[in-house]
Amino acid sequence: MFHLESIIEKQLLFEICSEYLDEKKIAELKMNESFWKVPVMSKILELPVDSAIGERVRVRIGEILGITWNGYWTVLNTAMGQFELEFGDSKRFEPYKWHYCSIVETKFTGEGQTPVKEFINEVDFSRKDILWKMDPFEQARKYNKLELKITRKSAVGVPEKIYINFDSKNKWLDAEFRTKDGKQQLFANSGILAFNSSVLRKRLENETAIVVPSKLFPGLIKLFNFLHPPFAFDKENVGEVLELVLFWDMKEVLAKYEDFVIRKRIYEGQNPVDTVKLAEKFKMRKLLVRVNFME
Repeated sequence: MFHLESIIEKQLLFEICSEYLDEKKIAELKMNESFWKVPVMSKILELPVDSAIGERVRVRIGEILGITWNGYWTVLNTAMGQFELEFGDSKRFEPYKWHYCSIVETKFTGEGQTPVKEFINEVDFSRKDILWKMDPFEQARKYNKLELKITRKSAVGVPEKIYINFDSKNKWLDAEFRTKDGKQQLFANSGILAFNSSVLRKRLENETAIVVPSKLFPGLIKLFNFLHPPFAFDKENVGEVLELVLFWDMKEVLAKYEDFVIRKRIYEGQNPVDTVKLAEKFKMRKLLVRVNFME
């Protein structure tokens, strides 16, 4: 019923997946291109709406495609505004020369005469050019949200981790997960899920598709990335993943996730009260002790 053996059969493939790729390994994976996710990722960012004219306000972005990015928003005058994007991990790849070519798509939404403005730019980042400035545009104060989408086009000296594409079903990703209305769906390896959850093991034996509550679905891709090679840990929105872990009674996964939360120190710089609430809600005792010790 469960296809854990398919993972074992493709052990070499997954070992490659869990490491940074070089050109030789990329060539070996060409025949399995559809199995891997296209290196593109987007985030919804909140733009400051009450900043003073000329004030350069930092916009928190975090990690996209394994790279830490910084954003800046400036209202230049009563009409014009400008967004800046900084390659925040530049020092990580020094002193060697590096180059990162990307497609940067920006979608601003608000309440102006033009409620949506979209731009597409090809941007080259390097050791000498870590900051990119968009051309200023009008009605800046009318926009309060930005959807930032970055596609890795090519790179030199910046290693890449590849991730499984959970959008399509294949012989490895054989278990379907979807919302009740069927508008959202993802696929995962049934063996991995059955191994990590007795609840899912029983459901997978009797159901052709696992229906996931819509409010829990946003955390699903992050949980799958954590359970499948290369076992990626998302430092943001930890609660979304833990809600699913609790929902499917994944006790061992909860323990592992707690270890990652502590190891990655995601609680640093955050409101201790929020961290305590998170630790208490999901009964993460080690995290609770760590936060109380810091206080």
